[in-house]
Amino acid sequence: MIPKQSLKAFARAAMIAFTLGTFAAAAYGSNTNPPPVVTDASMNAAGTVLTLSGANLYGEYGNGVCSVTMGGITTHSATNNNAGTTITARFSLAFSPGSYAVLVLFQASRNQCDPNPADQATIDVTVGAVGPSGPTGPTGLKGPTGPAGATGPAGATGPVGATGPAGPAGATGTTGPAGPAGATGATGPAGPAGATGATGPAGPAGATGAIGPSGPTGPAGASGPSGPAGATGAIGPSGPTGPAGASGPSGPAGATGAIGPSGPRGPTQLSDVCSVVTYNLGKATIGCVKIVFDTNATFIGNLTATAGTNGATYTQTASGVAGGNADCQAEAAAAGLPGTYKAWLSDSLGNSPAATFSQSTVPYVTPDPGFTQVASNWTQLTSGTLSAGIDYTAGGNFIEEGNYVWTGSNANGTPSTNNCNNWTSTSNNDIGDQGNITDTGSTWSLSGNEPCGGDILDHLVCVQQ
Repeated sequence: MIPKQSLKAFARAAMIAFTLGTFAAAAYGSNTNPPPVVTDASMNAAGTVLTLSGANLYGEYGNGVCSVTMGGITTHSATNNNAGTTITARFSLAFSPGSYAVLVLFQASRNQCDPNPADQATIDVTVGAVGPSGPTGPTGLKGPTGPAGATGPAGATGPVGATGPAGPAGATGTTGPAGPAGATGATGPAGPAGATGATGPAGPAGATGAIGPSGPTGPAGASGPSGPAGATGAIGPSGPTGPAGASGPSGPAGATGAIGPSGPRGPTQLSDVCSVVTYNLGKATIGCVKIVFDTNATFIGNLTATAGTNGATYTQTASGVAGGNADCQAEAAAAGLPGTYKAWLSDSLGNSPAATFSQSTVPYVTPDPGFTQVASNWTQLTSGTLSAGIDYTAGGNFIEEGNYVWTGSNANGTPSTNNCNNWTSTSNNDIGDQGNITDTGSTWSLSGNEPCGGDILDHLVCVQQ
């Protein structure tokens, strides 16, 4: 049970930030969806299932409910019907009788709640029988003065006043500059023709004309006597080299040389070998380190994968913990990582990291370019305190969005409460426990839970064995 007294102060503080009353929701900017309206709330007899009724309960972006907070306790195990008239929220612990403030957040995008108060709704709900009213509390301190109101509209224009008397005549202005020159007038008519002039003197003689074409060639003359013999020509270049002759017989073997000095002694222990290996994947191959990574693909509660959807480059049809192990091995092989990998998952059938994993004494690292150390060994990996978050894929890419992973496990590797019916369910009526990969405390493995259906998609943590 969650005691009412321990949550009362937190609930009051939370509701100051979001408007007290039966319902509060601000207007949406330019979005045409109407604001969500919660008009009624009820809790089941066990104090674990809250039902909210109203209108437009799919949020500003139409993506549905993201989380429900009641008395300071938040659950992501909340669903709404297709008509947007009801929300059902499940809590892992029962509430004590009393009145509680409820805050509803809606999804802006997958795995991201909308922080805008304009897309939030609140209501008060009573669990169990209502007790008598308590005494009136003391009057609170006076709040700060509110901002000045907007300027009112301008008043109507007043009547036009009477025309005043004419002013005295102004002084004569200075003479303006000369105007531009006028256009040239049209050409006048031609005058009469003049008288014919006297004949000029004779011109000089003309130049000599060009030479005429040659006449035809005359007949050939008689042949002259033969000339003397020419001198002997120079020697021509050498011809190509002929083919090589056959190899001669081998000579006798030489004497055996002296034995060289012995080389230095090689390493014999794994720690000695690891001290001389500098290639990161080489260290993982021979067992100097163990690799941990997150799947690039995301999954619903049965952990199956289809190539080309939700980040998967492969198709994997097995469900359960065995399906999660197959997902991890497929992504490790595609990235060229050495070794065998298992998913950090527990179920109710005896599978859990604490029971089935190899518990290494060497460091666990992520496959980013620097091989960041997450834990020095299995003891630290299961201690609830990591040296760094497990937030890289098998290909060494940093996961920037969607930071949740299915685990069903506590930070020490033992089974937690919820596991999507042993990782076979695709129903929003079942829930699975999850962790946050950006955390380094125990919440990296167990931070909350989500419905197992298609509204929520989570990654898996994969560990080299």
